[in-house]
Amino acid sequence: MMGSRTFPGCLVAAVLMAVPAIASGDGMEENDKFVLNCVACHGAALEGVEGLGVTLVGSAFVGRKSVPELVAFLKVGRMPGDPESVEGRPMPGFAWLPEADLIEIATYIKGRRGP
Repeated sequence: MMGSRTFPGCLVAAVLMAVPAIASGDGMEENDKFVLNCVACHGAALEGVEGLGVTLVGSAFVGRKSVPELVAFLKVGRMPGDPESVEGRPMPGFAWLPEADLIEIATYIKGRRGP
């Protein structure tokens, strides 16, 4: 057996609650890689989920990063003590995802972040 992951029930519930909202749509294109990996903490509309993940809408951090720079960030994440941490919460790294998925997520976030 390759090992298993245990996900806290609240994260699973958050994903399951968000998927119908995304599926019903707000007229905006969704991204399945973002939904599967990011929506539980960052919300269906990138609005952030209190106590879990910051809003990505209007994010200065996302705005000043290129897609390759965002991919590099997504691979390693950020720990709470990092000086650039906005909320002081950990952002897990996603280095286990295929490079193509990370590029797709980063491109989606850049395109949806708004002004």
